Amino acid sequence: MSDSDPVNPQALRRGLSRIWHAAVISVNGFRAGWREAAFREEVVCAIVMIPAAFWVGRSWVEIALLIATVVLVLIVELLNSAIVRA
Repeated sequence: MSDSDPVNPQALRRGLSRIWHAAVISVNGFRAGWREAAFREEVVCAIVMIPAAFWVGRSWVEIALLIATVVLVLIVELLNSAIVRA
């Protein structure tokens, strides 16, 4: 590998090819996360909590914050799974 070779081959892709490869990588990440019991439990909780946010929230801001919190927990769990696997 020479100095001119990019570290990330994704940087060379353009257009739909880049979007396609990014989507495939994301799906592979979700599949890897799904193998973790904690992530599956949090997804089940999210299925309950996201609709509950519409019932509990008094304004669209509160609803958005409640949903964002649930999504943030899922993201952090995926990051944790990635770190454990590395």
